[in-house]
Amino acid sequence: ATTDSLVWRGPIDRWLATMAKRIFEVAPFRLGLIGWEMSGTTSAAEIDAVPEERYMTYLVPEDHGLAIYEATI
Repeated sequence: ATTDSLVWRGPIDRWLATMAKRIFEVAPFRLGLIGWEMSGTTSAAEIDAVPEERYMTYLVPEDHGLAIYEATI
């Protein structure tokens, strides 16, 4: 199944997201993506909302700080 890779990707993505939160505190960004070859995949200007089904983890600034939306597929 497509989600099989989440078993090993999940912990790595969460570790990278933890690092991203620390970076965001001193150097805010408009969108962060964690996954395979994310460069050029999408940009902050191109998305209206985080998709429900996603191959990548989205890091999105919100009122309370950096929100993390983990990959679902």
